[in-house]
Amino acid sequence: MVTERKQSDMASNLRQQAEQRLAESEEDLKQLSPEEMINLVHELQVHQIELEMQNEEIQRSEERYQNLYQRFIRLYNFAPFGYVVLEKPERIVIANVNAITMLGATPAALIGKPFTDFIPSDEQDKCFLWLRKLFSSGVPQYFILNLKSETGKGIIVKVDAYPEHDAQGDVVSCRLAMSDITELKQTEAALQDSLTQLEEAQSKLIHQERLAVVGQLAAGIAHDFNNILTTVLGNIELIEMSVETPSSIKKQVQAINLASKRAASLIRQILDFSQKTIQKKEPIDLVPFFRELMQFLRPVIPENIEIAFKAERAQYWIEADYTQLQQLFANLIINAKDAMPEGGKLTINLFRVNDTEVDKSLADIDPHSAKMWFCATVHDTGHGISDEHISRIYEPFFTTKDVGKGEGLGLAQVYGIVQQHHWNIEVDSQKNQGTTFAVYFPSYPQAATITDTLVPAKEAENKAKILLVEDDKMVADTLIAMLTRLDYRLISAVNATEAVKIYSQYKHEIDLVISDVVMPGNDGGELFLSLKAQNPDLKMILITGYILRRKESELLNKGIVAWLQKPVSLSELARVVHEALL
Repeated sequence: MVTERKQSDMASNLRQQAEQRLAESEEDLKQLSPEEMINLVHELQVHQIELEMQNEEIQRSEERYQNLYQRFIRLYNFAPFGYVVLEKPERIVIANVNAITMLGATPAALIGKPFTDFIPSDEQDKCFLWLRKLFSSGVPQYFILNLKSETGKGIIVKVDAYPEHDAQGDVVSCRLAMSDITELKQTEAALQDSLTQLEEAQSKLIHQERLAVVGQLAAGIAHDFNNILTTVLGNIELIEMSVETPSSIKKQVQAINLASKRAASLIRQILDFSQKTIQKKEPIDLVPFFRELMQFLRPVIPENIEIAFKAERAQYWIEADYTQLQQLFANLIINAKDAMPEGGKLTINLFRVNDTEVDKSLADIDPHSAKMWFCATVHDTGHGISDEHISRIYEPFFTTKDVGKGEGLGLAQVYGIVQQHHWNIEVDSQKNQGTTFAVYFPSYPQAATITDTLVPAKEAENKAKILLVEDDKMVADTLIAMLTRLDYRLISAVNATEAVKIYSQYKHEIDLVISDVVMPGNDGGELFLSLKAQNPDLKMILITGYILRRKESELLNKGIVAWLQKPVSLSELARVVHEALL
């Protein structure tokens, strides 16, 4: 409207000036000759044509201007960013269609409204300071803002702000170009979460691979040590039982026996960590298990430590190797005790959990394959585990205890037992606030009672003949001495090939075969199949310092009557052989 009024006033002034000049020139026209008049008329006609041509060009320019203006308006309104102009005090005076859409308001409701009305309350101060700096400094700004529309929808925008100056250089308004980067920020956040999860998974994989390598090395060493300990313990037991042993050295013999058993226990821990221990799984109810375990461990826990056991239900049946389960929680409880030298509270909680609460990335078994899962937690109020140490707690021989107070194998053994059973274990620890270990078990589908499978060792009531197959001479000599002490008759072989030949010759006299699993050439499992082909009623015991591989484990269902893990005590050997011969 202002522009049209100015144009009308200008046209009126020009006409008045033209009429005045025409009146002044009428006197001059009267003095012109006819020839001059003709020339003047011709000149006027030329000027008229020129003016008409100029008018046509002006009209074409006006049309081009209007086209360009309309194109600008369309680009302005539908640009891929929101565009607003702010005038002091930071009120909106112009907004394009995209900005109106972003802010969720009508043009009439938007114009004149403070821009800060569209800023969340927690970012009001930041936005106010930014706008004040923009108007005072006159320097272009860039920043990220959270906006809230009239509809309550929140968006994240990138703002490019440019101040506009008047003739004196003062900032009179600011132009804001706002780009919606909500999806970009959400994608970045999702990507960051994925990267974090990937890094955690990679770290866990590297940690597990490192533990696996250490476990393989430890298991190999443990196998050799078990052969040595079989010789030491076997001979020590024979010396202790011998009537020819002088009473003056029995104390030293007992000390050697105790030290050897301690070494055997350490080797058991290494095998548990490396998941190389032979298991005998059975149904176990955790409620009586924990009550018996706490009663057993109570004497070693100081009186200044309070012990509590809580169970949400009456029965918690799982399937586990009883000895390993006992060792697992004994280690956790002893560790909890050691973490509270000045006293505290040790709590064991037993409860049911949903399968969605079980970390599937840690379990080799599908959590949904079990009807339910149980969780047992061991919590202490001790000094906690530092962040720098918590990633190493399952490494063998790593310990934060003082020299002589721990070998660093307890939690390594716990880790191995959990992995070998395909359970889960998690740890949560806060410095000076305590530590919680949580072990997750799949439930066992059938309730059963724990039966005592141990029977007193008895010497053979007959002169049974046993074929012993062992490639290690020291171990073979020891086992022969032990079996002879039990009044069995022995034939020995150093490998499977020799054993097959001997059995072919004496199979009607041989009552039992005892064979090492790992031997040069054919192993114990292959030997069993060869002998089984000769005698379907074959009775055979496998003995090993390592692990029954899958194919040997499967033989337990095909006729292998028992297995023994080195080092073997005389009483255990007597019991197993006696049961095999029944």
